[in-house]
Amino acid sequence: MKNYLIISIIAFLPLAITAQSAESGRRLGANINSSINGELYAFMLTPCFTYTKGKSQLEFGVGLNLNNRLEQSLWSSELNYKFYPNGMGNKFNLYFLTQFAFLNRTQHSYYPANYNYLFVNGGYGLEIKVHNKIYLGSHIS
Repeated sequence: MKNYLIISIIAFLPLAITAQSAESGRRLGANINSSINGELYAFMLTPCFTYTKGKSQLEFGVGLNLNNRLEQSLWSSELNYKFYPNGMGNKFNLYFLTQFAFLNRTQHSYYPANYNYLFVNGGYGLEIKVHNKIYLGSHIS
């Protein structure tokens, strides 16, 4: 537990630092994340609430898992932290990503079982500004 606490403090430390950017604006927003998890054969849509401050963005959401497997049910939540080293106002925005995802899988088969998964990913991505406040992005983690 102590290791998870230390990792969490290090991951969220940039949210407290305001000297990294001249942009001090704070704003709330919403987005939809989609992901494919090859381990669980699940396609997930996660509507998220976002909080942006300077070059940092924090996202939290609860997942909607669209699968066609009747023998299992899934629910998930994820917490994402994005850091934009070049700022967010450009046509193309690069970012670094830290993602914590929790997934609960319940199987309704001959031997019913309940599994909990915790995924911790890091990666990078690119966002393209489509319209005034609409971005389309992709990342690798």
